[in-house]
Amino acid sequence: MWPWVVLAVVLLFFGGCGALMVVAAGFGHDSSRTSRASAPTPPAYSAPAAPAMPSLTTAPTKAAASITYEVDSDAALSTVTYFDGMNDEKQITNVGAPWSLSFDNQATFPIIGLGAQTTGLHVSCQISVNGQVRDQKTATGRYAVVNCNASA
Repeated sequence: MWPWVVLAVVLLFFGGCGALMVVAAGFGHDSSRTSRASAPTPPAYSAPAAPAMPSLTTAPTKAAASITYEVDSDAALSTVTYFDGMNDEKQITNVGAPWSLSFDNQATFPIIGLGAQTTGLHVSCQISVNGQVRDQKTATGRYAVVNCNASA
C-alpha cells in the first residue's frame, strides 16, 4: 500500500510543478508585441428626459365663516369650552352668564363646537354661522352640561 501512496505524492508534486511552469511562462509573455482586438466600446447611455412638472394652481380659497357662540344660564358658568378661529380648543372657567363670542374662522375644514356647564339648574347654547342659527340645545338639572356643534 505504501508504494502507491508514495507514487501518488510524487505525481502530484511533479504535476503541480509543471502547471506552475506553464502559468509562469504565460506571465512572462511580452504583450507589446502581440496585437489583440480591443473590446468593443459600449454605446453611451443617456438618461431619459425628466417629465415636465405639472403647473401648480392655487386652490380656490374658501370665504371665512363668521361664527357666533352664545351660552345662557340661570347662574354663572363653571366652564365654557369651544373651538376658536384656528380650530384650537379653548376653555375658560367661572364665567358670568350670558356669554357670547364672535369670530371669523378661515380654516379649510372649520371645527365649530361649543360646550358649557352651569353652576345652576338651566343652561343653553346656540351657534350661528354667517348669521344663520345652525345648532341650539338646552340642558336642565343641577350642574347641567350642554353641547352644540355645527358645520360651516
